[in-house]
Amino acid sequence: MPRILSLPSGGLLNLDDLPKEATLEMLEVCAARIRELEHGHNSAKIPTPQRKRARIEPTPVPMDASVKPLSAGDAKAIVDELKAKLKAKKFFPGSQAEPCSVTFSSPRFPVEVARQLLGPSTTGKGTRSFQGRQIDCLLRLKPGALKATLYKKPHRFSKPGATAKKCGTAPLKFLTMELSYKASNLCGKLRCINDRCAHEVESAAFLAGIRARHLLDAGPEEKQEYLAAMSPEEKADVENLKMHPAFLKEMEKQLRLEDSLDVEAEGDME
Repeated sequence: MPRILSLPSGGLLNLDDLPKEATLEMLEVCAARIRELEHGHNSAKIPTPQRKRARIEPTPVPMDASVKPLSAGDAKAIVDELKAKLKAKKFFPGSQAEPCSVTFSSPRFPVEVARQLLGPSTTGKGTRSFQGRQIDCLLRLKPGALKATLYKKPHRFSKPGATAKKCGTAPLKFLTMELSYKASNLCGKLRCINDRCAHEVESAAFLAGIRARHLLDAGPEEKQEYLAAMSPEEKADVENLKMHPAFLKEMEKQLRLEDSLDVEAEGDME
C-alpha cells in the first residue's frame, strides 16, 4: 500500500515515489509527519516504574475532648524551650526520682488564641491547669516523647567531692502544667518526673510475669489473698506489661511446666 501525504495546496506526495526536486511545502509536511510519528511512539512506551516516596504521616496525638492542641508553630516553640531547659536538670532513677519544675514563656502570643486556651474571661490574669495526657495533647507530643538524662547519686561512702554521674535516659512523665497570660506573653510552669527507664521496665515485667504465674497456680482463696497483698503499682504492671518480652518469657515457663505435668499425668494413667 503506497504511503501518501496530503499537501496544503491540495496535491499528494507519494513517499514511495519522491520527486527529484522537493518544495518547501513537501518538506514541511514531511517534518510534521515525522513529529507526529515520534509523539505516538513516545506515548506508546511503557512508563518506567517510579519508586513511591514514603508518605510522612502526621504524629498521632493523644486526643482529649476538653483540650484543643496548640498550632504546630506555637507547640514547637514551647517544646524547644522545654528541651533546652530540661538539659540542665538532673533526674535520678528508681526510688530516688523526684518531681522537677520548669518554667517557659511564649512572647507575643495572640490574645484570641489565649482566650480559647484559658477561657473567654482572659484579661491578663486568666490561668488554667492541665494534667497528664492533656499536656501531651496540648503540646502535640506522644507520651514519653521528651527524655530525661539520668544521674546516679554518689554512694554515702564515696570519696569527698564525688559528683553524680550520667547513667542513661528515661522518658518524662508530665504531672501538671499551669498556664497564664500576662502582657501578651503565654507563661507556663511544667511539673514532671522521669518515668522508668528500659532496664527498670524489664525488671518490672519480669516480676509481673512471676506474679502472673503464681496467680494462675493459686486456688480461689489463695488468689484473693495474693491480690490483696499486691500494691496498686504491682497490679498495674501485671496488666500493662503483659506484652513485654520479659513477661512473656515467664509465661512460657508456665506453659512448659503445665505441658510437662500433663505428660506425667498421662504416663501415670497408662
